Amino acid sequence: MSLRQQFTDSMLRYLPDGGRIVVGFSGGVDSRVLLRLAVEYRTCCPSTSIVAVHVHHGLSDKADHWLALCQQWAKEEEVEFVAEHVQLNLNSGDSIEQQARHARYQAINQHMTHDDVLITGQHLDDQAETFLLAVKRGSGPKGLSSMAVCMPFGKGTLVRPLLGAQRQDIEQFANDEALQWLEDESNQDTRFDRNFLRHEVMPLLSTRWPSFSKAVNRSARLCAKQERLLEELLKPDLDACLDSFMGIDVEALNHFSELKRDQLLRMWLESQVTVLPSEVQLQKLWQEVALARVDANPQIEMSGGVVRRFRGYLYWITQQTDVTSWTHALTLEEPLALPDDLGS
Repeated sequence: MSLRQQFTDSMLRYLPDGGRIVVGFSGGVDSRVLLRLAVEYRTCCPSTSIVAVHVHHGLSDKADHWLALCQQWAKEEEVEFVAEHVQLNLNSGDSIEQQARHARYQAINQHMTHDDVLITGQHLDDQAETFLLAVKRGSGPKGLSSMAVCMPFGKGTLVRPLLGAQRQDIEQFANDEALQWLEDESNQDTRFDRNFLRHEVMPLLSTRWPSFSKAVNRSARLCAKQERLLEELLKPDLDACLDSFMGIDVEALNHFSELKRDQLLRMWLESQVTVLPSEVQLQKLWQEVALARVDANPQIEMSGGVVRRFRGYLYWITQQTDVTSWTHALTLEEPLALPDDLGS
């Protein structure tokens, strides 16, 4: 199936009537092709509006130049262009790749409205790399599901129209259309795990097994189906354990087998955290927080916040700013805004 047909099929299936296409526009070959495909689709469906969102990470000396080129290409395609600047904490200890991805999606999310469809350029080879990275981390079916073709995102939907295409097909399309695109020098740095897989491992695997990426994608889809079935079967049990504040009942969980309890905890956390806990973290959560002494005030830190226990329930608390040293003069009859969105 051609890239045009894959893209059109995705939009007909996932883009609501009157919905807008939001292109995650890095300027690389994948997003450059996506922008052209979106513009061609608009020709057939004139009521469709498009906005290209470029995120400036500031990680390269060429970042300003890249932004200018992306703006120029969007203008040539007669597409609305938006740029967002983000800053990463390079000393946080977290993966730069992970930080950049999280910051990018947060920035794009600001421009999502109801019925919008965000399209990103991941393809079959990206899927195989994501699957192998999940294997390296020792992930279960959830992680091995890798990337979904469609998933909720902000007020709209994230769609990956090219997930069934291979990298070489996308590059061939770009060359046939005489498109220009950016080449990020960091994509050649094999110190990054994904680049190591892309340049050192995947060529070897594909030479030995030419259909390796397609087989991996099939395995990922099977894992995703198994995970969806598991969630469907367990959702009634999870709902029965939750209170009106989305806290989860420790005593109710204690009546289930360890396998079922751990899966319910994962499902509960999935809607709260950006990164799911590891097996070790999950064990600590149960042993050191859920089963802590009654008079204790236990908590465990996870990505973006903490889990705490209160009156027999576990609650997810998002990361809060430390305001213990905050002071401000109080003037009668005048409102005073409190820090960290605490009100006034």
